[in-house]
Amino acid sequence: MDLTDKTLVQVLIDEGGWVDSSRLSEVFNVTSRTVRARVQRVNNARGAYCIESSHKGYRAMRRCEGDVTATPDIYDGDGISPRRRIKLELAELIRGVHPVSIYDLAEEHCVSDSTIRADLRKLASQINGYKLQLAYKRDIVSIEGAERDRRRLIGEIVSESEQGIAGAIALGVNELFLCCRSRARSLFKV
Repeated sequence: MDLTDKTLVQVLIDEGGWVDSSRLSEVFNVTSRTVRARVQRVNNARGAYCIESSHKGYRAMRRCEGDVTATPDIYDGDGISPRRRIKLELAELIRGVHPVSIYDLAEEHCVSDSTIRADLRKLASQINGYKLQLAYKRDIVSIEGAERDRRRLIGEIVSESEQGIAGAIALGVNELFLCCRSRARSLFKV
């Protein structure tokens, strides 16, 4: 069964009480960290706690029962695909002046750190053609390479974006251009 906001809440309602995270991990074939992140997203998306958690596990709160289909599942269906997640990870890495934590990326995208590591392996092969590479320090990752090569990659992101410049802006590319411009000014004292 796929782990979505709706299926998670429905399983918890069907169980009618506390459900251990290992049981949910089994049902959805995901890690307990992924379950925990999804619970957090469900609660954040609804603006109120819909799923209660304790040392006993998770359970749907009464206010959740009528809400399973009332609130759209913003992370599924038209939500984030693995391909889009990788693009967002790239945008985060290339625009960042500071390195990014793998665990922060995992939490942000509601996936396990091993999924992020797999994404980064794919990403490394993609950026290699631009003479850029991923640099790791423990669980912190950044993109290293010449500013000119970063700009080439950014230009490619804009031209490949499905919605042209509007789609690239949605990925934060306008911030990338501003970031590169300010970096260039600081490098060349313009």
